[in-house]
Amino acid sequence: MGIQRLIRRALPALLVLGLAGPGHAQDAAPEKVTDLPAIQLPVKAAPAPSKAAPTDSGTKPKPRLLTVSHVKDTELLAVVERWRKALSELDMRSAETAQRELLTLKDDLGIENMDGVSLTFLRAAEARRDAHDSNGAVALATAAVQLAPGLPYGHFALAEALLWNSPFALGSELGEIRAGLAALWSDPRFARPALADLGTSLVLALTGTLLALVGVLFFRRVGYFLHDVHHLFPRSAARWQSAALAMLLLSLPLLFRLGLVPVLLTLLAALALYLTSAERLLVGALLALACWVPLGGGMIARNAAFAGTNAEDVYLLERGGLEAKDAVARTQRKVTEDKSQYQDLFALARYEGRRGELDDAIAHYQQAAERRTNDPRLLTNLANAFFARGDLDNAADLYTSASQADPTLAAPLFNVGKLYARRATTVSEDLVGMEVDRAQTALAAAQRLDESLMKRPDPPGEEPNANRLLLSPRLPREDLVALADAENTGERVTLELGSRFLGNVDPKFATPVALLGVALVVLLGFLRTRGKFARPCEQCGRPVCRRCDPELSSLGKQCNQCVHLFGRTAAVAGPERVRKQLEIRRHETRNQRTAYLLGALVSGTGQVVTGSVLRGGGYLFLFVFAAVELFLRHGVLRAPYGPAPLWLRTAPSALLLLYVYVHSLRGLRKPAVVAE
Repeated sequence: MGIQRLIRRALPALLVLGLAGPGHAQDAAPEKVTDLPAIQLPVKAAPAPSKAAPTDSGTKPKPRLLTVSHVKDTELLAVVERWRKALSELDMRSAETAQRELLTLKDDLGIENMDGVSLTFLRAAEARRDAHDSNGAVALATAAVQLAPGLPYGHFALAEALLWNSPFALGSELGEIRAGLAALWSDPRFARPALADLGTSLVLALTGTLLALVGVLFFRRVGYFLHDVHHLFPRSAARWQSAALAMLLLSLPLLFRLGLVPVLLTLLAALALYLTSAERLLVGALLALACWVPLGGGMIARNAAFAGTNAEDVYLLERGGLEAKDAVARTQRKVTEDKSQYQDLFALARYEGRRGELDDAIAHYQQAAERRTNDPRLLTNLANAFFARGDLDNAADLYTSASQADPTLAAPLFNVGKLYARRATTVSEDLVGMEVDRAQTALAAAQRLDESLMKRPDPPGEEPNANRLLLSPRLPREDLVALADAENTGERVTLELGSRFLGNVDPKFATPVALLGVALVVLLGFLRTRGKFARPCEQCGRPVCRRCDPELSSLGKQCNQCVHLFGRTAAVAGPERVRKQLEIRRHETRNQRTAYLLGALVSGTGQVVTGSVLRGGGYLFLFVFAAVELFLRHGVLRAPYGPAPLWLRTAPSALLLLYVYVHSLRGLRKPAVVAE
């Protein structure tokens, strides 16, 4: 016994991280091994230990170490049907029994989410709420969340049920909304359509802002452009003739269908000499962003593609629910035809292992290992399959290799700790202490890497369920995203948006050309002080033109009439002065009324009319964005099980629209000057 105590004291120093054996000692915080030799995976697993009586004296009988579930989908559906029938017959005791059985089977099979069954519970909860049974609705919605904690719609429905049940207890409702949003952004089936919706709204908001901004500025300043154009014609030409020809030239990009950016760029070029620096820079910046819309839209489309791709099949296999039935068939067909990838084999093997099909799981894990050697997640899951079959030696070796490949991964350390703890029940008494020490050391190392494992309880029973006891690492997100290729969707979207925004030219060539054009037009505006170009009079709004009035100063801001009225009062007759003052007051009144009317129609346009172009541009973009969000409340890409709850999209957008509308109108409420 003294030797045994000595071994127990010395063993933790030799078995650091719980993985040390003869020749396998490691430091407490090992460095990540980057160049590991490819491991030799066992070709055939050892047979599972039986309950036969031991032949050696002094050893315990060898019980089954783990329980493996072999429940089929048909059995799960039978339980669901039993629950539905009991609920329709108002047999609540039988319904609760079936519900508990579903939750037990979900955990036994390692199913992460049972989306379809959860939606069935949600429909029943909605029926209960319509029948004014708020408590029953909350209970069913809570069960739906337990069946599919990763389904965002379940959390949103539970929040609604809680709100109907307790309208003034908002803490639980807000917590479920936060959980639903977190589930939405973590699930690529919902997050990617949401990304497409957001990108579409931003593009439409940018387009609407540009159109409204350029339209308001054009109608405010086009008169000065036409005034200067008329000076290019002979004096015998009428103003309407020169104006018609100028407007025809400005419409050429539209007639030739050159795209939105060339049309707006032409209008900006015509107005560049008559805009302020803030107006010119704001429109130029928005036009530059519009030049990137085709390339940005293609990038959004690539990142939003998921439904109907190979990534969706792999994702459903990873979740392990009833929805994976068709994905299993498609993936198995790919494996048979030798068209499978590493991700397909990994997800299929993980699905099979959790469903108790250990032979198939081991075979597919070994095929996946041929494509990617020393992957720590694959080695951990393969070790789980051997552990479940009773081949503890192969499982321990694989756990050791997985921990060496990635020392930051807690799963192999945690699982090998459970392996040592279970093996302690099968060895002779003099070896129990060694196995227990190994288990404690490995579990402590795993808990240092992931503190949440300290609160993870062991499943009950002498033969715990393998899916409940062991950690099964998922496929990394980047491996899943790499499969989301929807047949060059991004390129098609880029070309389509390019034809709309930049004309029938390759966006990769048209974008830099358009950006150069925007920069040149913005710089063109700085020539306004170097030529005899018209500009608005600060008093009455008439053109200040040195061609028409050569005696005006090049830096003057008033027309000839206002100069005589305010600078040479003695030389102006009284009736003429009164007429001019009334003209100025009518001009101011007209501007204020126009600003208020436009601001009442589209927020931000009123500020653009009054000269607060930066503030007006901000209001305008937010207003258009909120309006687009309300219009596209059902989304632009298909999400599983229908669109998100209507209130989730409409409530924030409506609040934003109302805030911008009221706040922008408050800035335009000035007492109007009524002309006599």
